[in-house]
This record gives sequence, structure tokens and C-alpha cells, in this order.
Amino acid sequence: MASGREVPIGLVTLLTIMVTAMLRKPRIDVAVDGQELVIEPRGLDVLWTLRRHLRVPLDQVRGVAVAPLAGVPREGVRLPGAALPGVIRAGSYGLRPHRDFWDVRRAEEILWLDLAPEAGAPYRRLILQVDDPRWTATQLRPLVGPTIPVLSV
Repeated sequence: MASGREVPIGLVTLLTIMVTAMLRKPRIDVAVDGQELVIEPRGLDVLWTLRRHLRVPLDQVRGVAVAPLAGVPREGVRLPGAALPGVIRAGSYGLRPHRDFWDVRRAEEILWLDLAPEAGAPYRRLILQVDDPRWTATQLRPLVGPTIPVLSV
């Protein structure tokens, strides 16, 4: 017997697929193209972040760090992006000049790039979950600047 409170099976299936997809590691590429840092979400990360790519001139990058996810301040309202506490934080958060870009699931360590919004950078920080944040930071440091003191930012 049907009641007015039953949830359609299609909706349950869709929600299950979405949460399962959110639990997967982010698919995001970090590269340098000439004088620009290029961040490119792949697959469903384009949907979660609502960005196909992000380009930042290297001279607007102050530095790079590897940090524990628990040590990264989570501030600002999500505009736009995806969020499910303990599962995913992806997209843009906050308002200028305190705007951050995230693409993180449940990582232990993340790649933190500090930007110069006063110099025209679209964000003040990029917080990214990449396959090997230490290797990525080591590759970027000669191009983007020194290690930043994460906890004092």
C-alpha cells in the first residue's frame, strides 16, 4: 500500500550514485603552462567544483605547502560548489578577498597554494587533494615560491 511519504526508487538510486561518486578521490591535474599555474578538475570533479579549469599567473602565487586537512581553516559560504561534511568540499568558498577554491574529499594531507588576491588572483588559497601532495609541492616550489607557514595564514 502506498503512502504519501514514500521516496521514489529513482531518487534513492540517484542519491546513492552521487554520494558514492563523492567518496572517490578527486581527479584534478596541477601543472605549469608557461607563466601560468593550471588547475584542471577531471570527470565528475568538473561538476563538483563547477570549474573546467583555473589559470593563475605564477607571479600571483606566494607559495606552496603540504598540510594536514584537519589544520586547514574552513571558512566562508559555498558559492558555487559541492559540500557534504566529512565527505566532500569542492568549489568556491567565501567572498573576495577571502575566497578559497577547494577540491578535497577525506585526505590526510592536502596541497595548499597561497595566492595574492590583491594582485588580481581569483582566490586567496587553493586547497587541493592530489595523488602525491609532497611530490607536487616539491615540483612547484622552484616556480611558485617558498614553503608557506600554513598555520599562520
